[in-house]
Amino acid sequence: MKGEMEMGVLKKFFSLVFLSLIFNFSAAADNIRDCKSGDAKACMKAGFEFEKSNKISKALDFYNLACQKGEKLGCFKCAEIYYKGNNISGNYAKAANYFEKACDLMLPQGCYIAGVLYEDDSKKIHNIQKSIELYKKACKASLAPGCGRLGNIYFKGFGVSKNIQLAKRYFQKGCKGGDLNSCLMLGNLYLGKSGVAKNISKALKYFDYACSRGEGVACMQLGSMYLKGQEIPANLEKAKKYFKKSCNTGFALGCEALKTLE
Repeated sequence: MKGEMEMGVLKKFFSLVFLSLIFNFSAAADNIRDCKSGDAKACMKAGFEFEKSNKISKALDFYNLACQKGEKLGCFKCAEIYYKGNNISGNYAKAANYFEKACDLMLPQGCYIAGVLYEDDSKKIHNIQKSIELYKKACKASLAPGCGRLGNIYFKGFGVSKNIQLAKRYFQKGCKGGDLNSCLMLGNLYLGKSGVAKNISKALKYFDYACSRGEGVACMQLGSMYLKGQEIPANLEKAKKYFKKSCNTGFALGCEALKTLE
């Protein structure tokens, strides 16, 4: 489930960057000529034209030229190609390197995705300290999932000393920026089981905020609380309502819980 969610986030970032590459195209020969004359945008156009024709190796060459000329989207496109391995050998180390270059050129999505790659301990490039550094850059640039990732690291103590209060601050920033996992985690913290003072009103607020925006786990949590009368009066109808919302997001456990009440 976690891996699927991560891939969904990465695909969303790829799509957003792809949309930013819509140019008014001139002839391919003109783009190649202008690229060689130092025009980074022309390099991007040439790369995009080759990519459309499925000439990925040639596209990579021109995206790399754009990247070398300081075009952050060129670096990002190189990273994307190496990450996906489209008609070339996939290479996570090269992908991470290009994402970092995009990050250095002030593209926070590059910071975030490089952080995800370095955090993944199933990959040879695993480096949690580098991941934290990149997430901090993404979070500072107001990319909410980067804040949420930092919150998770400090909450669980991955490669750092566990720090619940610091995790809470990052979750608050992430939730404020629209990262629903951060809102879910804040709700869990305010249940009072992790060293944060119990505040059921705040827990319900964060769960409901996340649930109303499609976070199935938050809906499941609310359903369970109303079913069991956990810290709030039991209410079977509200439990059903939240289990149904959870199920409608595609969260399997929400569907299973709903079936037991029907």
